[in-house]
Amino acid sequence: MMRITFLLFCSMLLSWVAQGQTKSVQGMLKDDKIRVVAGASVKLISDQDSLVTSSSIAGIFIFNNVKASKFKISVSNLGFERFEQEFTYPEGESKYIIPSFTLKPASELLEEVVIDGVPTIVVKGDTLEYTMKDLKLRDGSVAEDALKKLQGVEVDKDGNVTAQGESVKRVRINGKDFFGGDVKTATQNLPANIIEKMQIVDDYGDMANITGNKNGDSEKVLNIQIDPKYNKGQMATLRAGYGTEDRYQATGMWMGMREGEQISILGNLNNTNAPLFDFNTTGGGARRQQGGGGRRGGGMFGGSDGLTKLGSIGLNARKDFSDKLTVYGSYSYSHSDNTTLSEQFQEITLRGITQNDSIKSNSNNIGASHRFEANLEWKPSTKDYIKITPQFGFDDGDANTVTNSITFRNEEFNNSQDQSIFSNSTAPRYGISGLYNRKLNENGRNIFMNMNYNNAKTDKDQNAILQRLLEDPNNADASLNSIYEKTIQEAKNKSWNAGGSLNYTEPLSKNGKLEFTYDFNKNKYDNSNQQQGYDKDENEILNDPKLNFDYNYDYSFTTHRVGANYLYSGEKVTYSIGAAAQPSQLRGSALSSDLSVPIIVIT
Repeated sequence: MMRITFLLFCSMLLSWVAQGQTKSVQGMLKDDKIRVVAGASVKLISDQDSLVTSSSIAGIFIFNNVKASKFKISVSNLGFERFEQEFTYPEGESKYIIPSFTLKPASELLEEVVIDGVPTIVVKGDTLEYTMKDLKLRDGSVAEDALKKLQGVEVDKDGNVTAQGESVKRVRINGKDFFGGDVKTATQNLPANIIEKMQIVDDYGDMANITGNKNGDSEKVLNIQIDPKYNKGQMATLRAGYGTEDRYQATGMWMGMREGEQISILGNLNNTNAPLFDFNTTGGGARRQQGGGGRRGGGMFGGSDGLTKLGSIGLNARKDFSDKLTVYGSYSYSHSDNTTLSEQFQEITLRGITQNDSIKSNSNNIGASHRFEANLEWKPSTKDYIKITPQFGFDDGDANTVTNSITFRNEEFNNSQDQSIFSNSTAPRYGISGLYNRKLNENGRNIFMNMNYNNAKTDKDQNAILQRLLEDPNNADASLNSIYEKTIQEAKNKSWNAGGSLNYTEPLSKNGKLEFTYDFNKNKYDNSNQQQGYDKDENEILNDPKLNFDYNYDYSFTTHRVGANYLYSGEKVTYSIGAAAQPSQLRGSALSSDLSVPIIVIT
C-alpha cells in the first residue's frame, strides 16, 4: 500500500508539473466591423516571457509554454492603432482564451481590401462560430470538406476532427445530438451546401448548459446549424463508385424537415473497409459516463486489415411536440464480413544457427452491431427542466482463424504447427440516465440533480485446436512425433455502473455565488475466464496450467464526493475557490482453482 500510495503521489506531482509547463494563451483579433484581422504582430511580454507571433488568416493567435501568471499583450498592424492590455492567468487553468480584441482603425487608412473565400469567425464565450456563406467549395461537397478549410480545425485521413488542438468528441445538428453524437457519420454524409454555420463548442455538460456552473473539464463538440431555408422540405443524396479488383461503394441519405420535425435515413454498402457508423460513440445523455457498465465491448470485428464487406443503415429523428416537450434519438445497424489473408517470412540468425520461419494465416470475422438512443426533454414550467435518456446496444460476432507455420534450422526441418481457432462473442448493454433542474429564484438560486445506471455483459466462447509436428534433435533416427492439443475457453465479463449527484447554488452577489455538491458513483465488475485442455481422444489433459485454468475477479469501486466552491465570474477575471473530500472504497476478491485473494482498499 505504501508503494502504491507513493506511485500515485508521484504521478499526481508529475501531472501538476506537466500542467504548469504547458500553459497556453489564445485569442482573436477583429476590427470595428467584426471582421477578422489577419497577419497582425502580437507580442506577449512578462518578467519571464518574451513571445512573438502573428494572427492567422482567421485572426487567431496562440502562445504556448507561457510561464508567468501576469503578462501584457501588445498588438500592432498596418492601418490600426496600437493595442496594449495586461492580463492575469486564471488560477488552476492550463488554457486561457482571451475575449476577442477590437482594433481601432488608424486615422489614415488605405483602400479597403476584401478577401473572398474566408469564412467570418465570431467568438461567443465558449463557442467559436464559422459562417459558411463565404466559403468556396466544389459542388457535391460534404461537411468534412468545409471543416478542412476552417482555420484551427484539422481533419486527418481517417476522418477524425481536431479543433484548436483538441479532439472533437460529438456532433450536433441544430443543437441536438445527431446519430448519438457520431462525428464521422455527420461530417462525411451531410451536404455542405445546406449548412449556415459551424460552431466549435467547449461543452461542460448539461448542468453547465442549464445553470451556467462549469465544473470539470470541457470537451469539444461540433454543432452544425442548418440554413433556415433548408429547414422545410426534403432532400436526398446518392454517391456510388466502382474500381479495380471489384471494389465498390454506395452511400445514400434522405432528409426531411419541417417546422419542429426532422428525420434522416442513412445507408451504406461497400467492400472498402469504410464503416458508416462508429459504434464506440455514445451520446451525451443526461449524465456523463463515469466508467463501468454500459460501455461497448471490444473484439466484435476484425479490424481494418483484409477485405471487409459492410452494410449499414440508420435512422435519426426529432420532434418538437410543443415548446415544452422535445423527443429525439437514433437507431443504427451495421453488418461486417472481414476476410484477411497474410503471409509472413522471417530469418533469425543466432550463434551457429540460422532459423527461417514461414507463417500463413487465413481469418474470417463476421459481426453485427445495433445501437439505439432516445432523449426526452420536458419543461413542465419556466422553472423546471427534465431530461431522460435510455440507451441500448447489442454486438454479436463470429471469428474463424486458421494458421500454418513451418520452421527450418540450418535449412533442415525443425517443426511445423497447424492451429485453428473459432470463437463467438455477444455483448448486450443497456442504460438510462436522467436529470432534473429547478430554478428557485431569478437571481441564480438553483438545485440540480442527475442519475445514471448502465449495464453491460460480454460472453465469449472459443474452441482452439493445435497440432504440432516436431523433430527430436537428440536422436536423428527417431520418428517424427505428432502432438495434438484442443482447448475450450469460456470468458464472461459483467459490469454495471450507477451514480447520482446533487448541486445547490446560492448567489451572493452579481458575479459571485456559492456552490455545494455531492456525487456518488459505484462500478461493479464480475469477470471470469475458464479453459480446459483435451487430447486427440477427447480426454482431459490434467495438471497443465498452460492449458487448464479458472480465474474469477469480482470487485467493486465506490466513491463519495462532497464539496463546496465559491465561483466568481467577471468581465475579465474568472476564478473559483473551494474544497472537497472524496472517500473511496475498493472491495472484492480474486479467485482461481487453488487460490483466493481478498481485495479491500479504503481511502
